Amino acid sequence: GASADATQADWANTHLALDGLIELETLRGNVPRVSSYLTYQEALYNAYEGDTEKALQTARALAAYESAHGQEQLLPLVHKAIGDDLRRLGRLKEGIAEFHEAERLAPALGTAASKTAYTEGWYGNLWLDTVKAQIELPDLEAAQNEARDFQGRVQASSPRLRAQARIGLVAVALAQGKYTAALDGVREARALLKDTPEKTSMDLDAAVIVGTVIQDTIGTLEYSEAVATATRIAAEFGDLNLGVEALARTSLLIRRRLSGDLDGVLRELTAELEEARTSGDDLAQISALQALARVVLQVSNADKFVAEPLSCVLRLPTRKGCR
Repeated sequence: GASADATQADWANTHLALDGLIELETLRGNVPRVSSYLTYQEALYNAYEGDTEKALQTARALAAYESAHGQEQLLPLVHKAIGDDLRRLGRLKEGIAEFHEAERLAPALGTAASKTAYTEGWYGNLWLDTVKAQIELPDLEAAQNEARDFQGRVQASSPRLRAQARIGLVAVALAQGKYTAALDGVREARALLKDTPEKTSMDLDAAVIVGTVIQDTIGTLEYSEAVATATRIAAEFGDLNLGVEALARTSLLIRRRLSGDLDGVLRELTAELEEARTSGDDLAQISALQALARVVLQVSNADKFVAEPLSCVLRLPTRKGCR
């Protein structure tokens, strides 16, 4: 069932095989192996068929088995898995209750600050997922309280946990439409992880968050605020090297176009095109030409007698009838 060309029948057979192993090891009284096979079975239901209902049933069977066999140290992990399955099914209140149960039982794992990197990461992900589920519910007040509690608990912990706490507050700020606070939080989280192994992962998260802010600010913010936000993003997050600066700049051009500043946009893009031609930068020429083509198309909706000669002068892909 694990091969790239596995069929649904192969997956079904894998589950049957695991059921057989679970039954065999139960008869043998091999508690660690039964727990391992049930854990694997739950993961495969999610990974193979995406059968979250079956995954949930398996996770609950695992919780019952470990409770009955004195495996309390593993119960936080199981309740987190149950919460994840319930969240996937849209049963958010039940999922949040399971996350809180995992948190209640978590001392069995030890404190986040005193255990392994895996345990520390598990704590952070648990708190973040709780906040996100409350946002999805939606219960923004509960999400904000959870995020603030998370931040308060990890003040003396590692930079990794403190950064995750900042991201929890960022998620709430985004849901509230508080984009300046969200960007402040991303900047602080990145600063905490500067020169650490977790920086790359944080930069990926930051790019997603900043991209969300850019998309939201194109059409929802007042014009001057949208321009200020896009300008700030280009200046502060351009080093992410994931297209953030270009996306911010594009959003700014779109807002200027929508506001009617076609003349200013055309002058800026024409200057960039000439600079790219002079330097021989083909990619920059393509980008400028594409942007200019969009502006010319917008102009053409208002006056084709202006748009067609303009496209010829600029040598755009949209030109026609040029001499």
